[in-house]
Amino acid sequence: MGPGQDVLDARPPMVAEVVAGTLHIRPGPGKRHAWASSVKGIEIGTPFGRGRGGPGGWLIIDEPELHVGEDIVVPDLAGWRRETMSEDMDGAYFTQAPDWVCEVVSPSTRRLDRGEMRSAYACEKVPHHWFVDPDARTQEAFELRGELRVLPATLIDDAPVSLPSFEAISIPLDAFWPEVTATVVKEGENTWQLPMSRPCTFPETLHSCWSRLRFVSVIDCQRLRSPLSDPAGPGTTSWRSARSH
Repeated sequence: MGPGQDVLDARPPMVAEVVAGTLHIRPGPGKRHAWASSVKGIEIGTPFGRGRGGPGGWLIIDEPELHVGEDIVVPDLAGWRRETMSEDMDGAYFTQAPDWVCEVVSPSTRRLDRGEMRSAYACEKVPHHWFVDPDARTQEAFELRGELRVLPATLIDDAPVSLPSFEAISIPLDAFWPEVTATVVKEGENTWQLPMSRPCTFPETLHSCWSRLRFVSVIDCQRLRSPLSDPAGPGTTSWRSARSH
């Protein structure tokens, strides 16, 4: 038996959380869950965490351990505004409640995420709390208004995700589902991957295409120049994969 089998036979990694005095132990994310969480982190973290294609000003972290109040929780994504972040990056966990939390819902976590976990974040005055459901292909965005947690937005299908506090960009919701097909757009030495339903057009600038970027598996493709019908008007040119049929 090789080392690969040893890994398969080992106990899977588990995540332990304490919510309202109760210990909850759950397995790590499945593939669909991991995809949605990873892409969400890229799409939000790049413009807001790194300031590339967006305003920056945030600290965006995957699966941080939070010790807030009496609870110990591990959200899929959390964000703090840098201007109000008072903690340094030493230590194993954060004690300052985040300004934004995103949970990717799975069958095994749905009840906890939508029940005790949501109440815990509300008690800690987390302003923005998102739920992304890869199975239902929906996103809910809750906001804390005074003492009330309200739901101003429920997104479905390919609705644009441009929500407080991330209005500076717009990301189609279907970016977070692994079934999205891709085209590869090249300009010089740079490569961008976009969905076939939304080709980036030239002379439209690549910067203006940023909100439509996709981060998906690279496919073999070649650059084809063909005039396509596009809202930018006649004479524009789109680049798309030769294997997109």
